[in-house]
Amino acid sequence: MTRSPESQVGTSAETLKVEQKAPRGTVAARESVSAPGKYWFQVGMREKGIKTAVGFMSKGQTTEYMRDQSLAGEAHVSFGGAGWIHPKELKASLGYKEGDTVRAEVDFDQKKIRFFVNETLAGQDEWTHPEAFPAISVDTGGGAELDVTFGPGVCSQEAKV
Repeated sequence: MTRSPESQVGTSAETLKVEQKAPRGTVAARESVSAPGKYWFQVGMREKGIKTAVGFMSKGQTTEYMRDQSLAGEAHVSFGGAGWIHPKELKASLGYKEGDTVRAEVDFDQKKIRFFVNETLAGQDEWTHPEAFPAISVDTGGGAELDVTFGPGVCSQEAKV
């Protein structure tokens, strides 16, 4: 996976490019966001030739794919393109595909994580942890080019692969 920085006023943006031979895994911000308040990041699915999941992790320490399985002592809530919110397997009202923009928002005050597709609420789940690491999972078997924008207050430090 390669990343290239871009700058925007009040936010930070990066492009995450996934090569066809890249391993299945997750990239996460090195720094977390924490209570109180609400934080978001969004992912533009410029090219999406693979399965993806967008969400938050409790520790930001694993590179395992965020899905229905537990992640080596790490809590997570993620939203996959087929329209499922993991790990509880909640059916969202929308899925997402190439060309869509997915926004993940953690609201520490209401203890919720919400997912939006093209600015329409797709679904939500609870979040009871004191901090959250923005994260994106990608599967194998194809390539992707994802435009990632971090809202004000969300870090965009070098990701770990």
